[in-house]
Amino acid sequence: MNGCAGSSPFACQIIVHASLFCSNEGPDSLSSLCNVLLGLEMSSDLKTQQRGLNIMAAKETEVGSGQKGIIIFLPVSQLKSFQKTPFSGNHVAFIAQRGILPKPTQRNHTKNKNKTAHDVTLEDTVFPNRIVGKGMHLKLDGSRLTKVHSDKASQNNVKIRVETISGIYKKLTGKDVNFEFPEFQLSTKMTEVSFTVGKKKKKSIC
Repeated sequence: MNGCAGSSPFACQIIVHASLFCSNEGPDSLSSLCNVLLGLEMSSDLKTQQRGLNIMAAKETEVGSGQKGIIIFLPVSQLKSFQKTPFSGNHVAFIAQRGILPKPTQRNHTKNKNKTAHDVTLEDTVFPNRIVGKGMHLKLDGSRLTKVHSDKASQNNVKIRVETISGIYKKLTGKDVNFEFPEFQLSTKMTEVSFTVGKKKKKSIC
């Protein structure tokens, strides 16, 4: 990797993160993350927004079937700027850096904060697809599986990312997720209702 001379502050962050990552993981490993990080600096969508943008951390993780998912951690306030880049691809997830400090004297409060953090982390991971509902399935071994209902219209986009999304979410929260694409249909059955106005009996269809 080259140095930061002549580069923007944002480019320096990219170069430093990519250099550290590749040196830690070895020259033949995880080159895709290096390419993504360096590619961000070349993104025309970000060039006009580079001032003040920060990358907190980046890592690559196994997501199943020999695939690797890339997680890039960002400040909460800057998440949307990065999500709009073309690097929000099949195996890349931009996640807001959120921290929860456990408070032993407020266990219920901490549990609720964890639940909220896990919910928004799931939303970050599935972006740009939308979650329309969720459910919980208790397995025979006592473990829990979160069933995520995604918009039917986004089924094709989500299906090619299911393993990546599930793997990244499992890595970040320790929770298993499964995606479903239910079809919601409005009932067309008409109901006849009778009601009385004064002495006259009327009928209404609803």
